[in-house]
Amino acid sequence: MLKGEGVESLAQSFFYAGARSVVASLWKVGDEQTTVFMRAFYGSLRDGKSKSEALREAKLSFIRAGKPVSPRHWAAFILLGDADGGITLAKPDPKSHLVMWALMGALMIGVGAIVLVFRRPLKTLIRRP
Repeated sequence: MLKGEGVESLAQSFFYAGARSVVASLWKVGDEQTTVFMRAFYGSLRDGKSKSEALREAKLSFIRAGKPVSPRHWAAFILLGDADGGITLAKPDPKSHLVMWALMGALMIGVGAIVLVFRRPLKTLIRRP
């Protein structure tokens, strides 16, 4: 519970970590039903539908299954965050690797310079005792 915010869920942690959207359940749903639901959801995403459309399709697939299915098995799932965008796979930025290697090179040069500058005084300190 956060003052002024209300109840903070686990989904909030995913948003802090950089997730743009989260599919969460409002109550406990059985593993078998969740597996079937998520397969339908991710199948729709793979077909190019937006997250909100994929969630709707997964819920409709439960309703259309032919056998009576209680809403407690499919109505618990909600989409939080960015609902309209489809799935996008993040591509690594090639410049980020260049920056990392440049920083590593600068660090190695700095350490080498420190070793060269203080090499003699350290040797004299070690031999004195």
